[in-house]
Formats: sequence, structure tokens, C-alpha cells
Amino acid sequence: MLFLLAGVGMVLYPLYADHRDRPSLQWPKVTGTVMQCERIHHGSGSRSRSAVNISYNYVVNGGSYLGNTIARWSPDWGDGRPTTQFIVEHPVHAAVEVFYQPDRPENAVLVPGPDPRNRVLLWGGCVGLVGGIWFMFITRQKAADVKTRVLAAEGR
Repeated sequence: MLFLLAGVGMVLYPLYADHRDRPSLQWPKVTGTVMQCERIHHGSGSRSRSAVNISYNYVVNGGSYLGNTIARWSPDWGDGRPTTQFIVEHPVHAAVEVFYQPDRPENAVLVPGPDPRNRVLLWGGCVGLVGGIWFMFITRQKAADVKTRVLAAEGR
């Protein structure tokens, strides 16, 4: 049953996240300028993690905006991605492509689209579902065999 529940969760979450983030692939883009880009640390010891603190300026329809979201699925790039490489590629005053939501231009990202790791999670969920169904089938079949043997033994 645990495999089934985990499998359902591992299938539903990436489908939801993909549905939430995929529209950003269709957003228009403008050129912006990096105002700040630095590594920050959250936590301490073994529970610490690195992330990126970035801000970028961009103009849409004459309005100036300040963004700080890298991707919808990872606003601060702090989920195991190489922060040093990102920071080197985005120095202060560098030009960046900014993808913005047409009806809400203040909602912008530097990396559009869904998290590429969702595919792995989705496949893992499918394996969990198939494994859970198989395990339940085998367990149920063995339970039926045991019940048959017990009833046969009682009938002797």
C-alpha cells in the first residue's frame, strides 16, 4: 500500500508542476540587466544549502520591473544545482533574457518551463505504482492460498 501511495504522489506532483510551469515556455522575452547575483547560504552544518540571490531589471511596455526569480520551480536555484556556475554566468551588469507573464509583467523568470527532473520523478512514480499493484496482487494471491490450505486442513 505504501508503494501505491508513494507512486501516486510521485506521479501527481510532477504532472501538477508541469501544468503550472509549462506555460512560461510561451511567455514573451525581453533583455534585462543583472543588478545583483551572489551565493547565499541557508542553515548551518550538514543542514546548510547554497542558493543564489539575484535581482535583474527589465522593461515591459514602458514599465520598469525588478525581478528576482530564476525559475518557477526553483526561485533561488538552491535545490542541488551548481550555484557557482550560475553566478559566473550571470555577473552584475550582464544582459539576461527575461521571460515575463504577458498579463502580469511583474511575474518573470530567467529559466522558463518545467523542472527537467520532473520526468525522473514521474517515471519513479510509475515504477512505484506498478510495483505496488504487483505486490498487492502477489500478497492477495498468497493470502488466498493460505486461506485455501487452512480450510482444507480444517476439513480433514
